[in-house]
Amino acid sequence: MVQAEIKSFGGRKTAVIVAGQTTDNEVTVYFKLLEFTLDTKIEITLRGIPDSSYVPLHPQHVSGVRAR
Repeated sequence: MVQAEIKSFGGRKTAVIVAGQTTDNEVTVYFKLLEFTLDTKIEITLRGIPDSSYVPLHPQHVSGVRAR
């Protein structure tokens, strides 16, 4: 299993990759890519921006201007 995360100003991307041998000659790989953007209400703490300030990057969570 490999889990990776990239944080940038205003967003965060997470990838999870799981690989396993299913038979003698076969390997199966599953992956999930997730992209998050900052919500309209942002919390800032001494440790930075907490995970609760991010929402999934999806048309229902993004304003009309950013969705284009």
